Amino acid sequence: DPCDPIGINTTDTDGDGLTDCEETTGIDDPSTPLDPTTFGTGPFDPNDPCDPVGINTTDTDGDGLTDCEELTGIDDPSTPLDPTTFGTGPFDPNDPCDPVGINTTDTDGDGLTDCEELTGIDDPSTPLDPTTFGTGPFDPNDPCDPIGINTTDTDGDGLTDCEETTGIDDPSTPLDPTTFGTGPFDPNDPCDPVGINTTDTDGDGLTDCEETTGIDDPSTPTVPTGTSDPNDPCDPIGISTVDTDGDGLTDCEELTGIDDPSTPGTPTGTSDPNDPCDPRPCDLVIPEGFTPNGDNFNDFFVIEGIENYPGNEILIFNRWGNEVFGMLDYDNSWQGIRNLGSDITGDQLPTGTYYYILDTKDTTIGDDGKFQGFIYMKR
Repeated sequence: DPCDPIGINTTDTDGDGLTDCEETTGIDDPSTPLDPTTFGTGPFDPNDPCDPVGINTTDTDGDGLTDCEELTGIDDPSTPLDPTTFGTGPFDPNDPCDPVGINTTDTDGDGLTDCEELTGIDDPSTPLDPTTFGTGPFDPNDPCDPIGINTTDTDGDGLTDCEETTGIDDPSTPLDPTTFGTGPFDPNDPCDPVGINTTDTDGDGLTDCEETTGIDDPSTPTVPTGTSDPNDPCDPIGISTVDTDGDGLTDCEELTGIDDPSTPGTPTGTSDPNDPCDPRPCDLVIPEGFTPNGDNFNDFFVIEGIENYPGNEILIFNRWGNEVFGMLDYDNSWQGIRNLGSDITGDQLPTGTYYYILDTKDTTIGDDGKFQGFIYMKR
């Protein structure tokens, strides 16, 4: 017996710390630090560094299975993991992703394990399959890789955070970040990239983004001169020149009481933008009709207050747009008699609707001093 006497042979063929004699006989050699009976009754294989089970606890790839467990597929009961949980083995002791399922670390938190990203191989224990997003490998440190893995849109502008931070298009989304520039853009700013949001809440011709940032969107006709209120159609001042009641003050000047220096009038407070008599006292009253029938009642087209506007001019048109009456310094004397547009003057005009333009020459009222409308004349 080459192993007897004990200690006569110290050969350790598999280098596992037990001599070949200790492994084949199961008898301890007290001159060696290891005792074969610690690992079972023996005999063991002197040519296998993984026999006896437990003799080698090296874990080269740090996946929680010893190299021996991976190579043999046999469980080492002294370790917390069982290789048979992951399949029949053998597995690669140098690959922390083999066996599949051994490593569920997801460094970038994108729903694919690092192993799935690095190998492109699906781990059936996880809900996502890397092959859904391409062939891989992908970057386990980048939550935007693979493309399509993250559809979060923090600022709600239609581009995913990943598209904004990388500038790379996700073909599964309707918008392409390269449409708006080279990127990257701010995923927390619904106004970046410029042009992504064309909402104009107050309808003043400036997008909400232009108003809140003061940055011009070249796709719009108006250029902001600073920040303003996207919910106020009168901010910035001058953005709206609508004068609904034609009183010489813009609706915005009347509603806010703030002067628009581009207009000739100056508000002294708030007023009704639909009332031409507010804030200026309305001393002109233009009737909607008259009846020149000779009964001495309502026979003349009388404009109350016209005497306060010397140099005024009035023109009357028939329904075909032809001038039929005109006068400088109108004196409330018209009785429906033609004095324009015919070789024969003095003609009585027939019953019907006529159109007037009255220019008071006072640019602080009306539309630059002008009033216009329809009157009905009945004979």
